[in-house]
Amino acid sequence: MSFAKRLNIMIFFLFLTGSIALVSLEVNTLRRSILDQMQANLETSTTALGLVLQGTLLNGDKVLSETIINAMFDGGFVNSATLIDPDGKVLFERKFSSSQQNIPSWFTELIDMPAVAHEQEMTDGWNILGTIHLSGHTGYAYQYLWQALRTEVSLLFLGLLVSMISIQIFCYWLLSPLRKIPVDLNNDHVIRGEISITEPDMLEAKAIVIAIKKLINFNVDNLKRQKLNIFSLIRDYPQAAIDIDSNHNVGVTDKYTSFKNKEVIYTVSNHVNDDLINIKLTNHTDVKTKDSYKGIKISMDLIDVPESDWGYVLSTLNKFKEHIIDFRYATTNERMQLRLAELKNEGFNVAFHNFIVTEDSMSLLQYKPLFISTSVHFAPILWSMITHYYRTHGVTMLCESTSPSVSVNMLCEWGFEGTLEGERDE
Repeated sequence: MSFAKRLNIMIFFLFLTGSIALVSLEVNTLRRSILDQMQANLETSTTALGLVLQGTLLNGDKVLSETIINAMFDGGFVNSATLIDPDGKVLFERKFSSSQQNIPSWFTELIDMPAVAHEQEMTDGWNILGTIHLSGHTGYAYQYLWQALRTEVSLLFLGLLVSMISIQIFCYWLLSPLRKIPVDLNNDHVIRGEISITEPDMLEAKAIVIAIKKLINFNVDNLKRQKLNIFSLIRDYPQAAIDIDSNHNVGVTDKYTSFKNKEVIYTVSNHVNDDLINIKLTNHTDVKTKDSYKGIKISMDLIDVPESDWGYVLSTLNKFKEHIIDFRYATTNERMQLRLAELKNEGFNVAFHNFIVTEDSMSLLQYKPLFISTSVHFAPILWSMITHYYRTHGVTMLCESTSPSVSVNMLCEWGFEGTLEGERDE
């Protein structure tokens, strides 16, 4: 759909909405005015009728009273007139026709016109002669309202039609420069193509495209070769499993500090062996506050539960969605990989600790972890290649523990960003 059509449709609906609101306001105003006018007319008529009927009632001439009422109200806006004596006896009652002419039935169903009534006592000094009761004619009210609205609404929609035609003409004139732009661009493109793009330029552009494709393919092949070299080095320099019980205590907070400025870059609460039901974080913060990330360590076994329990685990983890979910690494199966993919799709940020570099663990890079913390042994080539490979995938490598032969300078040279503090804060 073109911009001009969208603009016309938007303007039409705006005008239509405004017209409907204006008609509704006009209907309510006229309706209230007619009811107020009928109420005032009934009060005036009741007073006048009472004065006229006093003489006839004193003389006891009921026929003359009926004649006066018929002469004053027959065919008018009064629906009924009732005359009652002081004892409650009806002396005279007359109901006029309530038929409505030339008014659609939907109009009376759509708009409510409540009946208007008024009554007044007639007295002769201290003596009460009777009570006269007049009720308004709803047909008269509907007839008056229909005639008034039919004229005004017709003029309103005629004005809407004229306005829309005027806007169409104005928009066509206003948007005419915009319609010329695509034509000018196309002509300019043709002219430039004929004049500036010569055969040598085309050959040079194709050469650049080919070079870029070769560079991309080279980087992809290079990453594949790095991965194969890492697999080979892993077999030559196997990494020992981390003693979980000695390195992790439930309820403590681990802090990882940067080698560059000694500031905390990652703070993680340890709940690896804790029941998921009892995990409570007192300070729910964003994933990143200033320069420090917040996380919660849990066991990877929690994502290997049966399908019947997974809904509960996922709902509990949602309470900690503001934190990085830092899993203790374990060899994954197909179900665990599906659960990790689901967490990533749900918007969770993940990390891994107690990480052992294996062919299986390297497949976890597809879930884009923010941090990987591991125990480092003396294998310079292996760790240099691992940190470089992981950095290309957006992972920050952290050190959990080291062998005695590994120093801080070595960790920096090998590409690690930070290390676990020796003292942990409760």
